[in-house]
Amino acid sequence: MFLLLFDIMTLALLLILAIYIRIYIFPIFLPKLQNAYIDIKSYLWFVGIPVLIFSYEGLYKERFTFWDEVKYIWKSLFISLAITIFLLFALKISEEYSRPVIIMWMVLGGIFLPVLRTRFKKVLYAFNIGKNRVLIAGVDRYSISFLKALKQ
Repeated sequence: MFLLLFDIMTLALLLILAIYIRIYIFPIFLPKLQNAYIDIKSYLWFVGIPVLIFSYEGLYKERFTFWDEVKYIWKSLFISLAITIFLLFALKISEEYSRPVIIMWMVLGGIFLPVLRTRFKKVLYAFNIGKNRVLIAGVDRYSISFLKALKQ
């Protein structure tokens, strides 16, 4: 639940950052680029697509190592990009949305989302959210070594 809300918030903030870069930074490097007004509210529905793909990939239910999670995040963001671009063209509204904003948003998500999710998970674990208790039955050298490994 907390991780889902964190992903929604992070993706929305990265979308705002991508829009800001498109409006204020791109014209510095590309002076011929037309500077247009971009309504942030009209882009917010994009955030739901990666969240649905994350949920389908099991990023909210299963636990992964860092690199496996990065792989699933990148895969989900690529699929989300393809779905978003497809929807824009299929619904014939592609002229209303800036494709550089969408691509930059996915690139920023691929860079920042894995790192921020890992840090947020550590914060959740510090508050004992998301931890699972383990019962070790039996007392022999294997169970003691397993307990020592868990405590590390």
